[in-house]
Amino acid sequence: MADTEKNTTPALIPKAQLDAFKTLISEKIKKFRRKRRKNKIGAIIVQVLLILFSFGTTVLIGWKIGTKDENIKDGLINIALVLSTLATALTALDKFFDYKPFWIMYGVSISKLELVEAKLSMLVPNADGAVDGAAFDAVFKEFESVCGLMSSFYNEVRSGE
Repeated sequence: MADTEKNTTPALIPKAQLDAFKTLISEKIKKFRRKRRKNKIGAIIVQVLLILFSFGTTVLIGWKIGTKDENIKDGLINIALVLSTLATALTALDKFFDYKPFWIMYGVSISKLELVEAKLSMLVPNADGAVDGAAFDAVFKEFESVCGLMSSFYNEVRSGE
């Protein structure tokens, strides 16, 4: 007797389960939007500060002031060194938090989840509000795929691979 895979997908998915899944998708999209915004702000702040600190370092080191006072010149060089150190620390901070890759990946995941949400809304319910189990299962698998991809990406980036 050959082993056959049993179909465990119910014929119909009740309206309550459909509504719960719609809520789950909506909440996941909101969560990803918050995280995307946080990472976008972090990436922008780090990049702007890196530019300002690097610019400031270059200007202060190359600034030829018309004074014979060595204290002023030494002070400007010391400030330039501090700015250079801050730029280096920000570079390490940016690499540690990986703002930009997460900003991009959360955006991609949001787009994919919105597509899943649209596909779910296209399922035609019967009079009781239930939908075809096989069609629902296909949409649910897409949802799992998007969440799994984001989780894998997160683990990959955080583990440094």
